[in-house]
Amino acid sequence: MKKIFVLIISALLAVTLVSCTKDIPEGDIKKFVDQIDYREAYAAINSAKGVTKTTYYINKKEQGSLISTTIIDKNAGEYCFKDDIVTGSYYGNTEGTYDFYNRKTLCYIDSNKNGIVYELKDNKLNPNIKYSPEDVALSLRNFFYTKLEANYHMGGYYYGDYVKANCAKYYEYFSLNEEKTLLTYKINTLTENSNKEEILTLHEFVINKYGMIVSLSSTAKNNSQGIKNVTTMECEYNLPVEKLVELKEEDKK
Repeated sequence: MKKIFVLIISALLAVTLVSCTKDIPEGDIKKFVDQIDYREAYAAINSAKGVTKTTYYINKKEQGSLISTTIIDKNAGEYCFKDDIVTGSYYGNTEGTYDFYNRKTLCYIDSNKNGIVYELKDNKLNPNIKYSPEDVALSLRNFFYTKLEANYHMGGYYYGDYVKANCAKYYEYFSLNEEKTLLTYKINTLTENSNKEEILTLHEFVINKYGMIVSLSSTAKNNSQGIKNVTTMECEYNLPVEKLVELKEEDKK
């Protein structure tokens, strides 16, 4: 079992970490891609809610899933809330599994500029967790990206650098909506794994003008083994956020 984003990263981010926008044919798609910049994306997104779901199937039967919901807000201080729900084979104590069924993490910077954090794992508060203001800032930044190489941001909801690095090579698979406000990438690939088994990947995502994911759907199938992994992402930006101030254990009845 693989952790969240692994399917997406392995399918998408094994690319040359350089921008290829100079080779994109002139036109509306090039204009759209040329405007994308991580710094502008971070500055423009003041709040967001993203939901990522990964589901694992064998012979068309669901074996397990991970649903991760993240809410961020940069208005009047930095705030991040994350809710992870694990089912079936994603639960466990081996590599690639999770040792909880539900984990909620809330962190923010209070009016005194202190880092505040609560972690509730399977309805039990973690009394030992502590966050500095820098830890809170990192949690919020991880919504956008979790890894940076040669000015290439990856691992979060910001896909702008992936598009800039790949649009020229895969230009025919990109398209704009009628309003020219959203860019779609859609491609199907057929490869072989180390056992010479065919892996069919059906992949599609939509980004806004800042390079932020609006929606994503990625399915990888190994028909000879009857295995399928499905990942979806949905995100809304600059929406009102009802902020929590603490997490509490629920009374068991």
